[in-house]
Amino acid sequence: MRRAAVAALLPCLLVALPLRCAGGPGQTSLKSPQDIQVYVVNTNFTLRWNYTGNDTNVTFSAEYRWTFLSYRFEDFGAGETEWKELLGCQNVTGTECDFSSAITEYYDTHHVRVRAERTGEVSPWSNVFEMIPYFIAQIGPPGIELQSTNGIIKIKVSPPEGNQVRKMWIAHLRFKYNLVIWENSSNAEFRSQSISPTDIIDGLAPDTTYCLKVQATLPLESQEGLFSPIQCVKTTCKVNDLLCATNVSVLALNMKFHLHWSNQYKHHVSYNVQYLIGYLKELHDDYSVKWLNVPDCENITNTQCDFSSVITTGFYYLRVQAMSEYNKSCLSKEVKVDPLVTNEIGPPGVTVDASDVLLHIQISPPGGSECEVMRDHYDLSYRILYWKNSSNNEGEIKMKEIKQTIGTVADLTPSTLYCVKVQAFSEVYNKSSNFSKEECIKTPGESSLHLPAPKDVMVYSYNFRSSLRWSPVEVDGGLVLYTVHFKTGAFSQWDEMNCTRIARTECHFPWSLKQRRWTVVLRVRAELGRVTSDWVKTDPFVAERNTTIGPPKLNSVTARSDSLLISVTPPFASEAGDFLQYHVSYWENATTTTKKETRTSNTLFKIGDLKEMTLYCFRIQVELMTHSHLHLLGLQSVPECHTTTISEATRAGYIILVFLLVLLFVAVGLSLLWRHHKTIKYWFQPPLEIPSHFEEYLKDPNMPVLEVLDNYAEDDPHDSLSVVLCGEGSQACGSSLDGQGHSHSISGDNEVT
Repeated sequence: MRRAAVAALLPCLLVALPLRCAGGPGQTSLKSPQDIQVYVVNTNFTLRWNYTGNDTNVTFSAEYRWTFLSYRFEDFGAGETEWKELLGCQNVTGTECDFSSAITEYYDTHHVRVRAERTGEVSPWSNVFEMIPYFIAQIGPPGIELQSTNGIIKIKVSPPEGNQVRKMWIAHLRFKYNLVIWENSSNAEFRSQSISPTDIIDGLAPDTTYCLKVQATLPLESQEGLFSPIQCVKTTCKVNDLLCATNVSVLALNMKFHLHWSNQYKHHVSYNVQYLIGYLKELHDDYSVKWLNVPDCENITNTQCDFSSVITTGFYYLRVQAMSEYNKSCLSKEVKVDPLVTNEIGPPGVTVDASDVLLHIQISPPGGSECEVMRDHYDLSYRILYWKNSSNNEGEIKMKEIKQTIGTVADLTPSTLYCVKVQAFSEVYNKSSNFSKEECIKTPGESSLHLPAPKDVMVYSYNFRSSLRWSPVEVDGGLVLYTVHFKTGAFSQWDEMNCTRIARTECHFPWSLKQRRWTVVLRVRAELGRVTSDWVKTDPFVAERNTTIGPPKLNSVTARSDSLLISVTPPFASEAGDFLQYHVSYWENATTTTKKETRTSNTLFKIGDLKEMTLYCFRIQVELMTHSHLHLLGLQSVPECHTTTISEATRAGYIILVFLLVLLFVAVGLSLLWRHHKTIKYWFQPPLEIPSHFEEYLKDPNMPVLEVLDNYAEDDPHDSLSVVLCGEGSQACGSSLDGQGHSHSISGDNEVT
């Protein structure tokens, strides 16, 4: 008994709330809420539930948590918050609450749960409702403004959440708008149409009340929003202005566009044709000032305009502005032009030639080969009808469809008249042209002439770009042409490959044969007029096995002190399942025979452990490993040589060594200068010379001073310089040096100053 009582009390001890214990005398009778649902319109969140209990004074509270993604390196991955109180959904007396302010992450997973509460007791939590707000949100109704004028209704649409700070739908330009309008009567018929953010609704009865509503949609996400509140407006009577152009329409053939209209004005009138680029109407801006005049269609008096010059792709709106001689103007109804939809495809041109057993059909695309828009966007195919032109109702008509502009018809009867006509069609746009004019030609009769077959027929394939090549057939009397056919391992019927009756001796593989794993067999024959040679077939060719892989393209080489950093580009575009590996062989210089090798799958790699200031050469070779475990080894690149740089440590060592050598040289030089400075001074001392005017005076033989100077020089061997000063006009200088003349002598041991 005691053990059972403890077991009954244990749950109470584990609950840190002042509630009655389950299983005790005060057991709660509150039931859990059921059928939890969350309704989201734009960023407005409403939580609803059902409660089946009969309790009174019951309130409800909700909690939520959300899963988030962490992009930090240390805890990359998903994380989950703790349960938190759901703002706006605490102590609610009803069975719904608004918690819009609590949710700010619209692309994360959220969990919500609800429980019932009464004083002192709570119910168990409800089942958890899981949601990602963006995926369950509904698009709210757009705003609309209406104006009734001149028999039409002008409408301006503002996007859902247009003036809100927090938005569920960020890219409002992706919205499309559907309008539903009806006459406000008992037997009203509803009319739906797509409209632009700023548009007009016409085709309405005058003086009639119409009601309408608008819905925003996201077509790419298959989402349709709620309709706006119904608004009603009464139309006015339309004023029929005879000046306005009427019956505005577009005629387009082979991307040549013409606008036509009618004139009901009896006086002089001129016209300006204006166009608006279509996407400007999709913006929530005023586009009324963005209309442009069509070149060569300004101030014209006729009622048509060629506006092909302004058309590329996209869509456009056109209108006609009529102007009277009194400067009064009127704008016509707008016409929408989607070029590729509005345009009609004209019949192609056809040229037919015949050989022994083939009709050769050359097709000129509608609009000419220079019409890039038709060629690039329509993806034209051609339907060929041909028959024997006999008396029995043109015989049996046969049909052949091709994608190329060159076709052949085989298995013909000799000496028979055949007729051909061709139709162009586009499956993408569900359009087709009229058939071309019939072209008829008679097949030749049996011929005994024989033309030699081409020789040296082989498939040349380099980096998966393949072509068939052969030697020319040399004959006299005309130009030999060649025709090439192909078949694959899956389809054994011979077909054309855009190389029918060509003069060159090479035929490139078309895009339809770019599959590397296909087995392809080709054949070629020579043709001269109506004479043909035998077919020459190739061996089966599989590009994945038989192509030649070239070396990679070398982008850059960065030399460092101990490595070369190399960047390359693969020689071809890889496909899914391909694995490219680069074999790199390198050696120390151009003379050594010792080579090292390394392999890498990166296009930016490094050759390391190199000596500094050393010339290294390398070659690169590509190896392709396919998903079918085939290995193709490519050609080696030409040797590329680069010298490694000097390292910073070596550079510093050289600088220190040079500095020390300079210091040593300076020290030795100073020492030598000090030791031999007298000798150096003697060598660099200029010789003593007597000024020329003194020398002339002293060398006069009548002057007794020369004898005195000679005796003085013998008595005193020292270097000396004597300066004799005599007064101007003195006679004493002539009799004696020791007389009244003043003599200064400065002498020394080999020193003169």
